[in-house]
Amino acid sequence: MLISIQLGDKDRQFVIDTRYVSIGPLASILSSTKIVKLGVNLKFDYKMIKHHLGIELNNIYDIGLAELILTNGLNKSWSLAAIAKKYLDIDLNTKQLSLWESYVSKDTVKLYENLKYENLTLDLIKYSATDIIIPSLIYPKILKQIRETNQAKVIKLENDFTTIVAKWELKGIYLDADKWLNVLADNKLELSKVEQQLNLYLISQKLEHYLGINWNSSKQVSALFKELNIPIQVIDSKNSVGDIKVYKNTVGQAHIKKFKSKFDILPLYLSYKNLYKAISTYGFKFLSNVNPISNRIHTDIYQIKSTGRISSSSPNLQNIPRTADFRSCFIAPKGKTFIICDYSAQESRILADYAKEPAMIDFAINGDGDFHSLTAKQMYGEVTPENRPIAKMLNFAIAYGASAHKISDQAQIPIKQAQELIDQFFKAYPVLKPYFEKVQRHALGKGYHITDAYTKRRCYIENFDKYKTVEAYIKHYQNYYPSIKLPSKIWSIYFKMKGEIERDSQNYPIQGTGGSMTKLAAVLIDKAIIKLGWKERAYIVNIIHDEIVVECDTSIANKLSKIVSKCMQEAGKIFIKSVPMPAEVHISEFWKK
Repeated sequence: MLISIQLGDKDRQFVIDTRYVSIGPLASILSSTKIVKLGVNLKFDYKMIKHHLGIELNNIYDIGLAELILTNGLNKSWSLAAIAKKYLDIDLNTKQLSLWESYVSKDTVKLYENLKYENLTLDLIKYSATDIIIPSLIYPKILKQIRETNQAKVIKLENDFTTIVAKWELKGIYLDADKWLNVLADNKLELSKVEQQLNLYLISQKLEHYLGINWNSSKQVSALFKELNIPIQVIDSKNSVGDIKVYKNTVGQAHIKKFKSKFDILPLYLSYKNLYKAISTYGFKFLSNVNPISNRIHTDIYQIKSTGRISSSSPNLQNIPRTADFRSCFIAPKGKTFIICDYSAQESRILADYAKEPAMIDFAINGDGDFHSLTAKQMYGEVTPENRPIAKMLNFAIAYGASAHKISDQAQIPIKQAQELIDQFFKAYPVLKPYFEKVQRHALGKGYHITDAYTKRRCYIENFDKYKTVEAYIKHYQNYYPSIKLPSKIWSIYFKMKGEIERDSQNYPIQGTGGSMTKLAAVLIDKAIIKLGWKERAYIVNIIHDEIVVECDTSIANKLSKIVSKCMQEAGKIFIKSVPMPAEVHISEFWKK
């Protein structure tokens, strides 16, 4: 229920009881592209006003998002109370607020929950007016910091994208419940078969004493795997210090899958775990996310993660298994269809452009788009079924800053061989190593990552001060006490922090540029839809990293699909200059993988 709307500036505030007063005459102000609308968490305001009044907010400036951009990576609060304290030294959580002749408590907002048809109280009016005054006072201060840190393009992109998120959450996406239940039934049947196969394996190995084992119990499975001599011991990095290694047992899939070709039980066990997760996470309970009024799923989007990417929750639509059985349950209603468009090899193309690696750039322009085969050919002179998986693993691992130890663990090969693969990779792409070293030096020197070259979005390093303190401590002892050997614990802390910064410096620009590019593509798509007069006929219903899903009237799908692809490619050109960023488009009645 929409009870009231507040409008105004720091000098004048108007609180309107929308239950009794029409705001129709003010609609032009709310929808104006010239008048700035300030606030915090304006996604919520947009949704409420759009849903209840049919009015769309334009030209918004969310100072909460601005603060999140200014402190990205530092895990700081961007609530109105937090930024009021930071910029105005006003504590909204106590009775310190002295903007009025009487105090306004934060708990006043709870009165709204109990308010039905009673009149607004004076405290509620004051509380609402405060939501105008505080952002108005903070705006010039936060705007100054945005300009000083060169973040104007970021906040422009994020404010534009906020309206996309609000529309997306409001519209939701349709799920075929019957089809979903059929998938659940099939998975349950398959799980029963796999469990039976696991039991037959135990009998064949004369391990009947394990019959009845709970395959979801790490303790019970660990005992079985130990008896089968499956390596389940790993270094406990949390409790290991320096040269003192602490070990722990794990039967986690990330570790166990490394040995699945060596032990017959492991493919069955991994299949069991995947099926069980599908049933427990995406089973009958998942249908509770379907809104009983709209019959659609309305996810909640967190707009800015550290790299600039988005995340989804309640439910997480970004983690839906990339399989046809699950995704085909998300369908377009009668008379509608989906346009699914995603970037081709987005991350590889971004890396090629940033590093200016000649072989990668040439392949991006003239090749077939299979960068894993390119790497195999660059490393081995030819592509084979044996070396392409190695190339694929290295493409991802090195872009994410993996060390020889990590690749050794991942590929189950000796560390020496893993290092030889890394050396061979950088020999194949000689420009990549100097590029990675450059971004590492920047992060280690500045204390933040630049996540894309266009908007200059920053991600600050949370423990950077601690890292610099440890670094200074080490340098001090090396300069003044060269004969004293520093404890291994100090070196361990130092290299652990330094390694994490270096790894992130390699990966964040790739992920961050991809995330910002997709956001801009969504903004361009939405503007194109509005310009064509189709905003009631087409709408974005899902975004996953490099993929955008648009639901539209079937009659306009062919024309709109070309526009969607064009918008995505235009966004790619803005972020990436030296290589094309193709976007592959599909028209389908359901969400294809």
